This record gives sequence, C-alpha cells and structure tokens, in this order.
Amino acid sequence: RKLSHELGIDPASLPPESFSFLTRLHYCAQDASEPEPGMWGEHEMDYVLLARADVALDPNPAEVEAVRYVTRGELEEMMDASSGLAWSPWFRLLAARLLP
Repeated sequence: RKLSHELGIDPASLPPESFSFLTRLHYCAQDASEPEPGMWGEHEMDYVLLARADVALDPNPAEVEAVRYVTRGELEEMMDASSGLAWSPWFRLLAARLLP
C-alpha cells in the first residue's frame, strides 16, 4: 500500500512473496521543524521488509523529496554530519545495523 502511495510502485510488480522480513523497530522522535518545534513527533513500531527488484518509480512529491541510488560509501558520506543532510532516526538505525 505505501509503495504505491509514496513511491508510485505498481503493487503487481512486487508480489508479497518477493519480500523478506529484516526486522522491526520501535522509535520515538520529536519534530523540531517550524512552526511549532516539539509540538509533533513520531512514536512508531515499524516493520522493515526487503525486496530486490527492477521497478519503475513515480515518487509522490508530498511524501518523497528525492530518490537516488548510491553506493555504501556514498551513503556514508551523505550521512556524515558535515553533509548538512537530514535523516530520519529510524533510517540511521537501519543504516548502522543492517545495511551490508
């Protein structure tokens, strides 16, 4: 459901059996953005599934700012504090613990 909504991926191109369970994670994070920093946030239990497939993307601009394929080294550079890029807390956890 979210693949279609957020990334514009046709569900028929990724049947349920193409996914593998990686982990689940529980996290809480405050939203520090304006106009009311700390007023909102996230408190979620997320299940992380992995599928490797050649699919067409049509990202929803209301959900996804940018999409880019990168190497592990490029990702590490992008996630360095000096890059100025912001990352969700849950992705930082996954990148540190689960990415090959």
